[in-house]
Amino acid sequence: MQLTTVMELFSAIEKTPKRLEMQALLTDYFRQATPEEGAITAYLIIGRIVPEFIAVEFQLSDKTLRTVVETLLGKDVVQDLTTYGDIGSVWEAYAPKQETDLTLLDYYSLLWDVAKTKGTGSQAKKQELLINLLKRCSPLAGKYTLRIVNSKLRLGASERTILEALGALQGTKNDELKKLFANCSDIGHTVYLSLKYGEAAPERSVFSPGIPVSAKLVEREDSIESIYKRIPEPIEEPKYDGLRIQLHVFKEKVLENVYAERVWQPYFSHEDKSKEANLSLFSQPEQNEKEDYSVMLFSRNLENMTEMFPEVVEAAKKLPLQYEKKHGVSVESIVLDGEVIGYNDIVQEYLPFQQTMTRKRKHGVEGAANEVPVKVFSFDILLVNNENLMDKSLSVRKELLTFLDENQEVQRTIVKTPIHYPKDVAEAEKLFLEYVAEGLEGVIFKDTSSIYTPGTRNFDWLKYKKAMKKELADTVDIVLVGYYRGEGKLAQFGIGALLAAVYNRETDEYLTVTKIGTGVTHEQWKIIKAACDEVKTDRKLDNVVIPKSLTPDVYLLPSLVVEVEADEITKSPLHSSGYALRFPRFKKFREKKAEQATTVDELKGI
Repeated sequence: MQLTTVMELFSAIEKTPKRLEMQALLTDYFRQATPEEGAITAYLIIGRIVPEFIAVEFQLSDKTLRTVVETLLGKDVVQDLTTYGDIGSVWEAYAPKQETDLTLLDYYSLLWDVAKTKGTGSQAKKQELLINLLKRCSPLAGKYTLRIVNSKLRLGASERTILEALGALQGTKNDELKKLFANCSDIGHTVYLSLKYGEAAPERSVFSPGIPVSAKLVEREDSIESIYKRIPEPIEEPKYDGLRIQLHVFKEKVLENVYAERVWQPYFSHEDKSKEANLSLFSQPEQNEKEDYSVMLFSRNLENMTEMFPEVVEAAKKLPLQYEKKHGVSVESIVLDGEVIGYNDIVQEYLPFQQTMTRKRKHGVEGAANEVPVKVFSFDILLVNNENLMDKSLSVRKELLTFLDENQEVQRTIVKTPIHYPKDVAEAEKLFLEYVAEGLEGVIFKDTSSIYTPGTRNFDWLKYKKAMKKELADTVDIVLVGYYRGEGKLAQFGIGALLAAVYNRETDEYLTVTKIGTGVTHEQWKIIKAACDEVKTDRKLDNVVIPKSLTPDVYLLPSLVVEVEADEITKSPLHSSGYALRFPRFKKFREKKAEQATTVDELKGI
C-alpha cells in the first residue's frame, strides 16, 4: 500500500461531514488493505501510532513544528498560521511537490523513529528526523503528518466509525466487533484480527495483564425505589468522586506473549534492550532488580497513568503476597478495578476532585504525591493468574476481593470499597445520606449475579447521587459541540458561551440540550477556550444535530465532555434532543469519551 492512497483516504474523510460516507470510504479501503496496513491506518486515523494504553508520544510542541516548517520553506510562517489555521495546512500550501512515494509500512517505521528518540539532544534529533520525513512526503501527506505528530489530526472519524466499516466489509455484527474491541482496547489490533481471521477474530483476543479492558459503565436512576424495582436485593457501595483506575500487577514473564501480532510490538520493546528505553516506552517507574513484579495503572480512557502514582505502584507490588496470605494461592498476575481519590489518612477525609486531578501530571510527581496523598478503593477483581474472572458472578468476584480486608499491615494504600446489604429502601436511603454527608457523590447499587461486561452500560449497576436542594436530582455529563464568541468583558477571551449535547446511543447522534454561559470564571474561560480550540473544526458532522437557530460561531468535534449541574430539565422545542437544562452551571471537564456521556434516555430518567 502506497502512502498516497492512505492520505487521499484521509482527505476524502476530512471533506465529508457524513458518517455513512466516512464508513463507506473506510470499508472500501479495508477491502484492499492487508491486516498490517489496516491496523496502521486505524491508529493513524485516531492520530496515534499505538493504542492509548501504550505511553508513546511524539512530544513535539507547536513551536518546534513551526521551526521545522520554517527551516524547510525558508520563510516565517506566523502570519500564514493565522491565514491557514494550522501548521499542516501551511505546509501543504507551500511545500514543493514530490515525485517519489513511501509505502505505508516505511512511513510507519519513520514515524516510530521520531517517537522513539529520547535523551540528551533528542529535540534536535526529532526535528532532523521530521525534516527528512517531510522531504519524502507529498504536500498532502506532509499536512497530515504534521497534524499527527502534533496530536491534532481531527478527521472526524471515530473508533465506532472504524468498527462499523469493518462490520460492513465482513457482514459481522457490530456488537461482536464492539466486544472484541472492548476486550483488547486496541483499535488497530481489532482491525488486524478482523481482516486476518474474520469471524474467528474474537477467539484470538484474550484478556491479559498489561492490556486494559474498557471499563464497565454505570446506569443511573432517579430514585432508590426505582432501583429496587430493577434489583430487588442489591448491594450498596459508596460512589467516589475520583479517577477510575485499572490496576495490573504481573511477573515479567507473563508479558512475553501478550503483545504478539500487534504491529507496533517490534518497534517498541525488542530493538533497544536498555532499561532507559524500555521504561520510557512502557512509562513504568524503575523496578528494583530483586523485585519480581511490575505494575501498570490505566485510566477510564485506557491512558497509562503508572508514572503519576508511585505510591500506588509500590503498594500494588505487595498485592500478590496479600492475596496468597488470604486465599493460599501463589500469584503471578492480578488485575483490579477501582477508583483513586485524594485522601487524608490522618483525619480520614476525602479530598475534592480538583485536588485529586492535580496528581494527573507527568512532571513534579514526587512533590504532588506529598501534597495530595491518594488511596485506591477497589470494587472489583478481573483477573488472577491469567484466569479471566469477568464472566464470574459479582458475588464470586467480591469474595476473591476480600483479600484486601486481610493483612493490612502488608499495604494500606489499596483497600476494598465498603459493601453494604441494605434490607429495604429506608436503610439504603440512610446509607446514601451518610455517604453524602462524608462528602461523597452518592452510592452505587449492584446486582450480585452480574458479570463484568467491558465497555457496556446496563442496569446491573445503578448509581444514585443528588445535588442537594436542587430540583434536578443529578449532575449530567454533556458533550461540547460548539461555542459562541464572547461579547463585552468576555470579548478578550474569544468565547462567551458553549453549546452542548447529549448522546443518542441508538442513532450515534449528538443532540443539543443546552447553552452554557454563566457560572464560569474568567480563569476557567481561558482553560475552556484552549481545550475547545484543540478540537475545533470548520464543518459540522452529520451526526451532530444542531438547529439552525443555535448555529455556533465555532463547531467542535464531539470529544470534550463536561459535567454540569442545573436546576431542572424541561421539554424544549428549541433543542434537537427535545429537552433543555434550566440554569446550567459548568462544574468540570470529565475523563470520559463522548460516547460515555449522558444519553437522551438517561436524561428522561433524571
